[in-house]
Amino acid sequence: PPPPAFALGARITTLPPLLNVRAQPSSTAQILAVVGKGSAGTIVEGPVTVNGVVWWKVAWTTIFSGWSVQTYLGLVP
Repeated sequence: PPPPAFALGARITTLPPLLNVRAQPSSTAQILAVVGKGSAGTIVEGPVTVNGVVWWKVAWTTIFSGWSVQTYLGLVP
C-alpha cells in the first residue's frame, strides 16, 4: 500500500468531483455522506489499511466525521 500521506491534525481537501464518506474504513461500509471537490476537513484518525487501500477518518467542516480513501485527499496549502 502507499505510505501514509498525512498526520493527525492535518488539514485536507478533496480532489475528485465527489467523494464518499463512510462509517468504517471499507469500500462496503455504509456511505454517510458525499462531499464535493474542495471540501475541507481535519484528519482525526488513521491511517488504516484495508485490502491495500489507505483510509483516514476526517472531521469535515460541513458534516460529521467519516472515513475516506487517501488517494482522493490532498493537503491544504
